[in-house]
Amino acid sequence: MATESKRGSTALIEQQPITRERLEQLIDVLKEHDVEIVHWFPKGIPNPEVLYGAVKARPEVVGKLVGKIVATEGVRLRLDVFPLGIPFPDEVLIQFETPQGYIGG
Repeated sequence: MATESKRGSTALIEQQPITRERLEQLIDVLKEHDVEIVHWFPKGIPNPEVLYGAVKARPEVVGKLVGKIVATEGVRLRLDVFPLGIPFPDEVLIQFETPQGYIGG
């Protein structure tokens, strides 16, 4: 009898811990773009299952930064990008969290 593999929502509901190496990769991406870390909260021991964070970046690096965050292997994040400064943004706030930490719509 073949073992049944997990599918659909069952597979999505499971929390996948974020390894130390993956967190370090993400931090390296952030350092590479000279961002200000506003908030960083990994939740779970020893490997976090949920990560909440926010950084401020210069508008000219946001596109590249978001692309590299999305491409970071093993870390799937929901991103919210909000320009700061009226009428011309001088900073952009990028908030991120793992899907397991996402509450709301």
